[in-house]
Amino acid sequence: DWPERVGVPTLESVLDALGDMGTIQIEIKKDIDERMERLAEAVLGMVQDRHLESRVIVSSFEVHAVETVGRLAPDQARAYIGAFDTLDYLETALRMGCTQVDVSLNTSSREMVAAAHREGLRVVGFQCNTPEALERCLDWGVDAATSDVPTEMLRLLAAR
Repeated sequence: DWPERVGVPTLESVLDALGDMGTIQIEIKKDIDERMERLAEAVLGMVQDRHLESRVIVSSFEVHAVETVGRLAPDQARAYIGAFDTLDYLETALRMGCTQVDVSLNTSSREMVAAAHREGLRVVGFQCNTPEALERCLDWGVDAATSDVPTEMLRLLAAR
């Protein structure tokens, strides 16, 4: 419902605008190992400077990124993003101390979501961009979903 396009904000501007919004997930994208330490430190520094640690989940597809965040800030909530088409993904997330897993709606399954829940993990489905993906999220019982079209997904949910 924004009146004009806003472009891609910086992480700092998003954190500054967070207000009373609940939890925010920050995804660290792939980078070379030599820069991952600096990248993780920068992200954690922005979060810590604003005292948002309890409201942020740091996530990545990259094991090295999740491990680096865990080493630098052991109490920071972390999520592992992946296909979750085998139990190896779940085992990796648990080994890294994640509190959340983000499972692909294209490759994972209701059974994997149930296994993650049994381990006490919060489960997020991605990408929830179509009515079919939304139905899959609801059928699988995920706790949340990511979307490139949140306004459309909220409209579909409200119509249910």
